[in-house]
Amino acid sequence: MERSEMMDIGNFIKLARKRRSVRAYRNDKVDKEAIDRILECARWAPSGFNHQPCRYVIIRKEEDKKRLLKAVEFEQVSAEAATWGVKARVPLYMLDAAAIIAVCIDRNSKGRLPANRTGITADKIYYSNAAIAAQNIMLAAAALDLGTVLYTVGCEEEYQDMYRDALEVDYNIELYCLIPVGKPLEEFKEPSEDFRKPVKDLLIKV
Repeated sequence: MERSEMMDIGNFIKLARKRRSVRAYRNDKVDKEAIDRILECARWAPSGFNHQPCRYVIIRKEEDKKRLLKAVEFEQVSAEAATWGVKARVPLYMLDAAAIIAVCIDRNSKGRLPANRTGITADKIYYSNAAIAAQNIMLAAAALDLGTVLYTVGCEEEYQDMYRDALEVDYNIELYCLIPVGKPLEEFKEPSEDFRKPVKDLLIKV
């Protein structure tokens, strides 16, 4: 790659700082081309052994969003009943986002890992694939001046069954997270330095 084609690291750091967790959206449309470009960035996310197990569902229609949030509500109410001090909080802000990207994983990918990558190790590889793809999605959206937030969901089968029904996907698909994408209600603001710990506090050993 020619040096002139390389992205300036300063610009990348600005992009990383620009990405914020947005929970309030303007009810504006986002065109298909923007979503396609975001998914193109997700496509290039690394995955364990290059199995590329991530799958995506784009939810735009209001009735489809409401059906999905019904499944979220079921999980939230169940958590409230099972855990002291946890209050059910349904992310209604997703209804205002132009689209929701459901980041899913093909569960068959676990069976294709090498023999020494099983059990907990397989789970780490399996879920990290989706996490990396989700980060690419959020950075790409920020580059397009779009807001996102990563909303994780329960892995328990009782919840996954409801999510599969809401998304109308096969049993081999597991939902990892929901990422609403849309125009933020407020403009992006540069975060202050004290919003994150300094690098020296994150380093264990050099």
